[in-house]
This record gives sequence, structure tokens and C-alpha cells, in this order.
Amino acid sequence: MKKEHLLILAAGVLLGALISFILMKQNMENQKLRHSLQAQINEMKAPQQQNPAPPPTDPAETAHRRQVITEALAAAKASPSDARPRIALGNTYYDMGNFAEAIVWYKEARRLAPKDTNVIVDLGVSYRNTGESAKAIQLFDEALQIDPAKKQALFNKVIVYANDLHNHAKALETLDRLEQLYPGSPDVASLRRQLGRDS
Repeated sequence: MKKEHLLILAAGVLLGALISFILMKQNMENQKLRHSLQAQINEMKAPQQQNPAPPPTDPAETAHRRQVITEALAAAKASPSDARPRIALGNTYYDMGNFAEAIVWYKEARRLAPKDTNVIVDLGVSYRNTGESAKAIQLFDEALQIDPAKKQALFNKVIVYANDLHNHAKALETLDRLEQLYPGSPDVASLRRQLGRDS
């Protein structure tokens, strides 16, 4: 009878950990998308820096990130073929402004999920934030080979061409394609206005 109780208890703990990880992942993805769009718009407005300082965090946020890292590292070790904990690590390090470490984990995730365009774009944005703009463009193009309408890949290409590589012809060409695919999109319209001011 005691073995049955232990098995039920162990199954409950594992199920709780799995549900917690799934909910954490969904929350991080939603938060990351919101932060990514806002950060990209802010980058268009602010002078460019090679290595932006990490955003200020409160102690609760720092503790939460440490917990996410600890749990994701354990999950990555327990599931060597699962890209999800590696994505969670990449996202967390990215949010902390530690782009070099984000690159390590996004590359690991990409090795396991080579067709995941979100991972490829996030890897490209991380390279861009370490000053490797040409590598970023290459990765955005790879994501677009998988999904030719990938909005974030096109959006980020415009930003890198305009701000980092100062190739306004390529930026405008990419922006035209983005507008064709996403007519009436407020963030694309904002990008067009910003690019017009910078030209």
C-alpha cells in the first residue's frame, strides 16, 4: 500500500512540475513578444548602442528570473532533446540583456528545433544586439526561407538595414514587402513613419 502512495505522490509532483513549466513557458512567450515589439519601436527612436545596458529590475523580478533559469537548466538536463527549456533560457537571458548567453541557448534550441522561426529570429536579434548585424540579417533570411511572411524577421531586417548597416534602399525594399503582407498594421505604419524621418 505504501508503494502505491509513493507512486501517486511522485506522479503528482511530476505532473505539477510539468504544468508549471508549460504555464511559465506560455507566459514568457507572451511577455517576450510584447517586450520585443516595444523594444524594436524604442530602438528606432533612440540612438543605437552596441551593447545596451540590461533593463533595471526589481528584486522580485531578479528572483523570478533566477528561479526560471534554475528550473529551465534542470529541465534541459532532464530532457536533452527538448528545445523548450533552452528557449526559456535564451528568452530569460535576452530579457536580462545578457545577449551572449542568450545566443548560446538559442543556438542549442535551434539545433533541436531547426525549423522554429521564432528561435531563428530571436537568435538574429541577439546577434544584432552584440553588434553582429550581418549575422542577424543572415538569420532573418533563414527564417524567411522557412516562413516567407514571418513578420518579426521582416520587421527586424528593416531595423538592422536602416540603423546598423545604413542601407536605406534595402530597408525600404524590406519595408515595402512588410506593408504588402501586413497592410494596416500599426507597428508597420510606425516603422514607416520612423524610417521616413531618418532618411
